[in-house]
This record gives sequence, structure tokens and C-alpha cells, in this order.
Amino acid sequence: MSAMPQNVPVVGNGIYSYLECARFLGIAPRRLRAWYRGWPDRPAAFLQSDYAGMFDGEAISFLDFVDAAVSVTLRVKYRVKPSLIRRARKNLAKEWETKHPFARKDFYAGLDGQRFYWFEEREDEHGPWLVDAVNRQHAMPEIMLPFLSRVEYNQVTGMAQVFPLLGRVVLDPRRKYGKPTVQGTGMTTGILHDCYRATGSVEEVADWYNVTTEDVEEAICFEEDFSGIAA
Repeated sequence: MSAMPQNVPVVGNGIYSYLECARFLGIAPRRLRAWYRGWPDRPAAFLQSDYAGMFDGEAISFLDFVDAAVSVTLRVKYRVKPSLIRRARKNLAKEWETKHPFARKDFYAGLDGQRFYWFEEREDEHGPWLVDAVNRQHAMPEIMLPFLSRVEYNQVTGMAQVFPLLGRVVLDPRRKYGKPTVQGTGMTTGILHDCYRATGSVEEVADWYNVTTEDVEEAICFEEDFSGIAA
């Protein structure tokens, strides 16, 4: 991979290959790569990486991943048309002046596959309204994407900072360059799983790394059984 310019931080932003992100998402790496780099017959990319032009174009950031995770969930699990996802992202990106609108705390999506919402305060007793990001019409919330309620957001920036994958296994760009870790331990699932494969003992791994046997079992379950959030 080519060197990354010093003025573009990796620490705190996470870094992932298309291969590992595709595994987290539960889709083919070729498909995810095409979302960021375009298909041969359709060169326009659906998403754009924070690291575009670096790392040979083969890496994305944590916030890139969150945008992709929302897009994959809408497209694969709920059959939302790509044109609707694209329009929603464009409207929200302009409204919020951000490259990562799907990673904002106040973004939600309706599961009917036709509406994309974000919260907007209104001055009456009924609380927050939701604005339709495609048609820009007001509507009240219906069913929200379940996994978004588990995402942890930065209280200052309002952007996603911890993304849950399975159980207590999360992606946190502030730790281990965003690789999957068992929350509360700081240990990557890969290290715990590799050690387990070498020793064959959950107890030995837990003792060696000063974690609980439950922590080790979480790592093993993720590494051996997790098939992606869209599966």
C-alpha cells in the first residue's frame, strides 16, 4: 500500500480494507468495492472513501463503514432502491454539510423502503418532527432501523463513534485502528481467537490476557460464526 499523507489522520478514524468490511457487512467484497470505485460499465461511485486516492484506493474509514452499513441494510435487507438511497444521502449531506449523513445521530430510516428521515425540532407540544430526506415533507416516525439504536454517538459532534457488530463485539475507531474488539477489554477478537486456536483453552486465554472467559467466548463466536449485519 502507498503511504498516507501526514495531514490525513488514520488514528481515531479507523482503517479497513474492502475485504474485511465486506465480511462485517455480509456482502461480496467486489460489490462493496464497486460502491466506492464504480463498476467497469458504470464508473460513477455510489459512496466515496475518506481515503480516496490513498492506500491504492483500497481502504475506507470508520465513518465510511457506517455509511456503507446503513446503505447495505437498506438495500439488501429492505430492498430500498439505490436511487432513493443516493437521493437521501445527497439531500442530507447538503443539509448538514457533512460527507457522512448516515453516520449522524439524528438520522433514521423508515422500514417501508420509501422514506428517509431525520429529527427536526418543532415548536409545539408534539415533540420532534421527522423530515423526509427524499421529498422534504414532514412525517411522524414509524419503524426505525433496529441496529441504529445500538450505535454510540459522540455527544459533541453527533457522529457515530462505536458500531456494534455482534454481542459486545464492536468497531471503535479510537481503539486498535477500529478493528473488532470485545467492548470493555480493548482486545481485538482476532488476537483472542488466534490464541484460543493455539491453546485450545478458553480459560488459558482469559488468564493470559486478563479478561473473562465470557470475553474470549464472545471473540470466538464472532470470528467463527458472524456472517455480517445484512445476513
